[in-house]
Amino acid sequence: MTQEPDEDELAPLRDRQHAARCLMCVAYDRLDLIAEEVEAITGEGRIATRPDLLIALSEAEHTARIASADMKDAEYALAVAMGALTVRQRTGESAA
Repeated sequence: MTQEPDEDELAPLRDRQHAARCLMCVAYDRLDLIAEEVEAITGEGRIATRPDLLIALSEAEHTARIASADMKDAEYALAVAMGALTVRQRTGESAA
């Protein structure tokens, strides 16, 4: 029978993952809204009158990429910690 990793040790990493997921969702929602607005204005042929939207779209894309990378980092950190805890539990080692 295998033991589960110690939840106390994983809780901060799970919290980080959850926060990163929330920020990523917000970033992509904002990106989608701005993209829809740019698309509507482009369809009307008025994009030249709204350079601020193009700047906002670029910033939203950048923010979404950063949020996505942070989410991947958080997922990786959690996976590594879970693997390390599982190995320690199997070998009977204590946390260093």
